[in-house]
Amino acid sequence: MTTDVQVSKISARRLTLQLAHSEVAKKGGTAIGDPATGTVKSGPSLSTGLFLGIFNADADATAAQIACDVDLLEEVQILFRANDGGISASDIFSKCYHVDDRTVSKTSTNRALAGTILIVDSVDGVGFAVGRPFLENT
Repeated sequence: MTTDVQVSKISARRLTLQLAHSEVAKKGGTAIGDPATGTVKSGPSLSTGLFLGIFNADADATAAQIACDVDLLEEVQILFRANDGGISASDIFSKCYHVDDRTVSKTSTNRALAGTILIVDSVDGVGFAVGRPFLENT
């Protein structure tokens, strides 16, 4: 007897993400995901960044990292899988790989690319973007 894999997925056009400490975002400004920190930065000055879309509102993280609302400009499909235990919030915007049909990991050795990590949750697991444009930018 086989057990079906439970599928948990969402479609998102907007995400609440963490604006990096000392960053100031302006409504309509360019939102760049930093895979080194798992935070969002303002403007295209980050050469290793992932273009996400635009900020939906002004946000000032001068004092501390804060939540900000980002418009992804198109609907993104986000699939959730179990965390192998090695993925944390600082891995947001990094690649993840299939361990099996229920689990993802940061480790790529002998594993297929799953997508770009967008959400890390202790209950729902790892939410990663599948398809365009996130796989093209990884």
